[in-house]
Amino acid sequence: MARGQVVSTARVVDWPQDGVTCVEDVSDLWPTVKTGFEERLPFTRACLNNKTRNPVFVEKLPLEFILTTDSRLRSRFPQEQSLFWFREPYATVVLVTCEDLDEFKTILKPRLKLIVQNDEREWFIVFVTKAPPHNDQAVKLAKKVYAKLEVEFSSKKRERCCKLDIHGPEVNFWEDLESKIMECIRNTLDRRIQFYEDEIRKLSEQRFMPVWNFCNFFILKDFLV
Repeated sequence: MARGQVVSTARVVDWPQDGVTCVEDVSDLWPTVKTGFEERLPFTRACLNNKTRNPVFVEKLPLEFILTTDSRLRSRFPQEQSLFWFREPYATVVLVTCEDLDEFKTILKPRLKLIVQNDEREWFIVFVTKAPPHNDQAVKLAKKVYAKLEVEFSSKKRERCCKLDIHGPEVNFWEDLESKIMECIRNTLDRRIQFYEDEIRKLSEQRFMPVWNFCNFFILKDFLV
């Protein structure tokens, strides 16, 4: 079946809760870009996959950006994470800027490697360039740093980086940002659905055992609904 035909048969559904996207603000950029990011919410006509892996459209997908340092992020989730994994953030957006190749190589790159290696969530990097358009040297340097960033963190299988030019047109960036967030959400949902299906199967097999917990079973089933 052609791709267009698949999309045309997708159902329109409601999204039951606000989805959280974490912001790892490496270079103290969030105060500068926060308004622009939040003005794009909610996403409209967002295409996701349901528990049968079929495409569904969400007319308005409510999302919230929360800094990784925000106390709300730590207090939002119960300790028993496996049961309440569906409340976890869907992705991490890493905000960075850099105007020097040596700084990128010796400071920024190692820090980013550490962040993404220790982050179990889906992630991608937003490179913010502040180079004035009339400063050719600064513009060229920003392009070189971004090229290095792409080499280190993107691959043929997946593009992990996008660039926001503070002084330039933003149309392509916002489309790219939404596309990457949606990709992260779809991947996260697929993994969570698989996890909960496996957990429900295990609990079903244990239902006649003394340790069986109906509350846990109900929570897992409720997520898949």
